[in-house]
Amino acid sequence: MQKANLNRKLPINIIKSLEISDFNKEMLLCWSNFQKTPTNDLEIGNQLIWYNENIMTPNNNTLYYQRLARNHNINYIRDLVVGGKIISTSNGKLYQSKWQLTGIEKIEINSLLNCIPTEWKNINFNRKHVSTIPMEEYIEAEQISLDKINSKAVYKEIIRPITTNPTSEKFFKENWNIEQEEMRELYSVPFTTTIYTKLRSFQFKINHNIFYTNEKLHKIGLSKTALCYMCNETETLSHFFVECQEKKTFWKKVTELLLPYGVQKIDNSEIILGILTENGINNVTNHIILEAKYYLHMCKLEKSIPQFARFKNRLKITESIERQIATKSTKKRLAHEYKWNHLNNFLL
Repeated sequence: MQKANLNRKLPINIIKSLEISDFNKEMLLCWSNFQKTPTNDLEIGNQLIWYNENIMTPNNNTLYYQRLARNHNINYIRDLVVGGKIISTSNGKLYQSKWQLTGIEKIEINSLLNCIPTEWKNINFNRKHVSTIPMEEYIEAEQISLDKINSKAVYKEIIRPITTNPTSEKFFKENWNIEQEEMRELYSVPFTTTIYTKLRSFQFKINHNIFYTNEKLHKIGLSKTALCYMCNETETLSHFFVECQEKKTFWKKVTELLLPYGVQKIDNSEIILGILTENGINNVTNHIILEAKYYLHMCKLEKSIPQFARFKNRLKITESIERQIATKSTKKRLAHEYKWNHLNNFLL
């Protein structure tokens, strides 16, 4: 079973029809989904022909011709290669001399050749060993590839057909025109920004629109008012973090902290979700924004007015916490020093 499946992508209907346990069917489905499309002469030459999803009829059915497989040992694409090319339907004399075919077998091989992808027919099978390499060596290479597949990737593949996009993505699309692809990148921002789990989980709530403002709390009866504690506006997510006039001065000073890192201005969506930076840009920029939001959240719990001096003290505390976490590995320690180097000069 293993050898028969390693070098082709089995159709789902074939896997489901097999008389094996449901567990083994799941395993075959996962493995089949992870099969890459063959591109070079060696990969294509060692593709199993029968029940291969890459070799389909116009009706989207796979092939299996027992006479060709058993009587003439035609099972791999390499078995159809003569003179460095896959035999064509126009060269009947060539394949008739290679195999003594009956009338029905001629019809079957013509059908097979017509179903092989055009790009495969254009491949030059120049390597001498393509048609002679032991199948065991190819299987060994495929098994090495299989070892690289981890359980996380397999789990994602299993749940992919039943997953739906978070409703929060619709919210951010409607409010700030953030596309799904960009949102998926933004999900990783808190994890590349900080190793402090409290800040990560805080941004996680924002990213999934489950940060509970007074507007939401009032709807479920957990707040007496839907208004902002600092003004008379409804406390929505965007109002709480960026639109409240009482917090404009605070954000202006926070933005000044970002100037040394080339950030001249941040818009509302960047305050809410973070900045997508190029590789090599110091992640302290996103940390400052994230820490500022968390500080505003703490001010709300305390019913206090945001003060920039207190915010700077919070940065010092977080730097100390991250430094303690970073001592657990050299890699984390070096990343910590790189991230906080310039900001430490300002704070201290």
